[in-house]
Amino acid sequence: GSPVEALLTLLRLICGGAILLLPGLLTVALLETGRRSVGRGPSEPAHSCAENQLLQARQWLTALGWGAGIVPSLAFFISLFSPLHVSLPLVIAVAATHTALCAAMLLRRGGLAGLRGALSSGLQLKSLRDNRGLIAATLSIALLYFLKYDRSLAFNESCIYTTALTATGHVNPEINLLVENIQDARLGNTGVLAGFIAVFGQIGFRVLYGVCGALLALGGYTLGWICTERRSMAWFALFLLPLNPAVAGIPLLDENLLTLAFVGPGLALLLHRPRWFAAGALIALAVTMRHVMILAMPAAFLIVIQNRQRISALLRFTGAFFLFTLPENLHHLMAPSIGSLLRFESNPQYPAFTYNVLGAELQWNGLLNWPFHHTIVRTPGNPFPTFVRWPLWLADH
Repeated sequence: GSPVEALLTLLRLICGGAILLLPGLLTVALLETGRRSVGRGPSEPAHSCAENQLLQARQWLTALGWGAGIVPSLAFFISLFSPLHVSLPLVIAVAATHTALCAAMLLRRGGLAGLRGALSSGLQLKSLRDNRGLIAATLSIALLYFLKYDRSLAFNESCIYTTALTATGHVNPEINLLVENIQDARLGNTGVLAGFIAVFGQIGFRVLYGVCGALLALGGYTLGWICTERRSMAWFALFLLPLNPAVAGIPLLDENLLTLAFVGPGLALLLHRPRWFAAGALIALAVTMRHVMILAMPAAFLIVIQNRQRISALLRFTGAFFLFTLPENLHHLMAPSIGSLLRFESNPQYPAFTYNVLGAELQWNGLLNWPFHHTIVRTPGNPFPTFVRWPLWLADH
């Protein structure tokens, strides 16, 4: 294109990034001031340099995950329950309202000086120079992902792309996604994709792919440090997570890549100085992107109930998880092709088979194994049936 078009695209990227990132930054500031108000006493020692670096990485990860994931999802929720499509004005309105609410709460806690202090200390702005290596590595991987995005592969056949374009009104504007389903698209992906299309236009897919690269890098660094307590392993994980062939080989946005990218902030908030509501919201987003994440929820709840304030933690985490999975659950109930909380979007692709459970017949759209089926069925190519293989895989990990 012309230099003018390139300049306009750059301007849109900057303005769009600010629209999505500002609510994320204010959310992090709010989370950190909330912790300080009930955190260390005056006699407790300050955090070490290493702890501060880990905290800063987690804050950047949370701000990016919240701004790129939760804010577009909130706009999508509004469109699900109204005649509106996901559009730039709607996303701006949601982002502005979110930002104003966070700012008002910060002002109430400490006034204008408190707001400035929360933004500075909550995001560790003074130590940006100390972490320029982490910033450079993250931006490099984000740029690599941005450049390697390949829309030529299955772009037009992608169910989540088609559903996102439906949510923005570009195709099938008459479809109500709350009660209808396009192929087997999970709505968690749709909301984030639709928000990026609304904000960035046609380049939104590529921008989100680059954001996934940044989330994977920051998520690998943060979770690597939390799980090993070694900074060297954090750096190793920063490159391993986004650049290993199983992940880097995904050439465009799909449910697996999106889930892996957006679950990182939720896990970090769950495992390190936990913030229960925010962790529940981000993990809920990952579950609505890829429903097999449900298998990880017992582990998440086990972490929650081990906290000293287990009742408060459980209420906050569960409340956020229920709230942010509610639209997906309503979709499962209200879409005639699904029609149950115990079914999901892929079930209608299978014919209904008859099974016998304790002498009673059961109809299910899908292939169940023994004891529902009268014999053990082995999927071709798998050495064991899934119900045998999955516990072995779990024990191995």
